[in-house]
Amino acid sequence: MGRSKVTSIGAVGAKASRRQAPRSSPLTAGLHAAQLEMSAKGSYRARLLSGERVCASLAPGVSPALAAECLRDRRTVLLAPGPDGALVVGALQTEPTRSPVEASEVEIAGERSVVLRAGKATLVLEADGTVRIGGQTMTAHIARVVRFAAASVELP
Repeated sequence: MGRSKVTSIGAVGAKASRRQAPRSSPLTAGLHAAQLEMSAKGSYRARLLSGERVCASLAPGVSPALAAECLRDRRTVLLAPGPDGALVVGALQTEPTRSPVEASEVEIAGERSVVLRAGKATLVLEADGTVRIGGQTMTAHIARVVRFAAASVELP
């Protein structure tokens, strides 16, 4: 079977080429808002607000965890032109920070101590196992048993 040379691409070929990976053409100067759509091996596909798709990579100092969160939550990222194509330089916060934290389990770790403070009340957890609770008054609402397991208990 002989080989033939293709001299032009018709409409069918043009449609097929549009389905291929997005162009990685450099962006114009400035920042561009976009949403990440896909990621593969450190490369991302982003859709600009204009609808155009571009390939992007993370700028130095941008955490891959941030990019993963933006991809998952459809958060807006900022792109800038780089020497080899678009760079993800950060993310926009478009909603207020959620409060309180809601989770099935929360762990806070401190090398020396963890301090929780609200007004005049404090809870201090020391690395040596010391726990200090400070405040004006303390009220405990316990539905069942309270147990103190200690070598000694001092009450004034």
